[in-house]
Amino acid sequence: MKTKLLLAVLMLSFVAMLIWTNRSHPATAPTPPAPSESVLPKLPAHFVGTAHQQSDAPQSTNHFREWIKDGQHAPQLTPEQLEGYLQANHRNAESLLTALYTSHDHAFLREAITNFPNDPKVAYAALFFGNLPPEEARQWADNFKRAAPDNTMADYASALNYMKSGQPELAMQDMAAAAKNTWTDYSAQFIESSEEAYRAAGYSDLDAKTAAQTQLLLPDLGQLKQLGQQLATLAASYQQSGDAASAQTTLQMDMRLGQQLSATEVQPLITSLVGYAVQRIALAAMDPNAPYGDSGQTVQDQINQLSQQRENIKSLVNQSENVRSMMSDEDYLNYLERRQSFGELSAMHWAISKYGSQ
Repeated sequence: MKTKLLLAVLMLSFVAMLIWTNRSHPATAPTPPAPSESVLPKLPAHFVGTAHQQSDAPQSTNHFREWIKDGQHAPQLTPEQLEGYLQANHRNAESLLTALYTSHDHAFLREAITNFPNDPKVAYAALFFGNLPPEEARQWADNFKRAAPDNTMADYASALNYMKSGQPELAMQDMAAAAKNTWTDYSAQFIESSEEAYRAAGYSDLDAKTAAQTQLLLPDLGQLKQLGQQLATLAASYQQSGDAASAQTTLQMDMRLGQQLSATEVQPLITSLVGYAVQRIALAAMDPNAPYGDSGQTVQDQINQLSQQRENIKSLVNQSENVRSMMSDEDYLNYLERRQSFGELSAMHWAISKYGSQ
């Protein structure tokens, strides 16, 4: 009996010890599962996949097609749009003249005239854009000849001023001097600078090139054609007075003026066309049956040849206009670059050869 009681007491003591042990050491919390990809934070919706997205039809930022449609031109720049370009170039002479070209605001010309009277480009712009009174024009013509002694354009500008003021003898001296100089109207530089101004105003490269080339102003051309007409009139007066030698010399100078205008293919095509017109003016004052040069041709043959050249250019321009709408943006940029580097005729031949059969 005592043995059973002892065993019962031992059993109860063992159970009590187990209960106390479990209370003093609480169970360890279960380890949470490792996070899976499904519970990672998601990227914002606007970010997901942007590194690989490709637009099938990206929106073009170019507007040149709107400008060339139906002979429209690129918009002119405002003084506000030009301010950054002018500041970047410290409002130097060329940047002020570029502002004139791209805005048609003569305030920029007045500023250039005031600040840079000895710059040849400013003298050119003053004479052909400024609509100056005769006395002031004479001063700028002299400035132009001093600033650019090798530029025939300065001699032509001076001769034109003398013809307008009734001093043909002095005009003839300038025309004689023009025979030994080179010729430039600075159009290439102004196109490049205008392109920079349009880009600075926020235009795309293609739009900037289009605008720079279509907005180019060439006010000298009308006045140079007028000079050609005045020389032909002067030659006629020499002929009527019996001075055939002076008449012939004057017409030769007139022809040289026209030939020089049409000689460089890189210049704008309109310049070449005006050159042909000046040559026709001079040839029309000659005997059509008289020999022309040493080629066996007559004056009339030369007139016919100029007429044919003009018709060929007219046909080429029409074909070029028809294919321009077919060009991709990349090809149109190529066309403008070729036009700027090699001339309009070369660029038109390239465009027609590539797109003419399509």
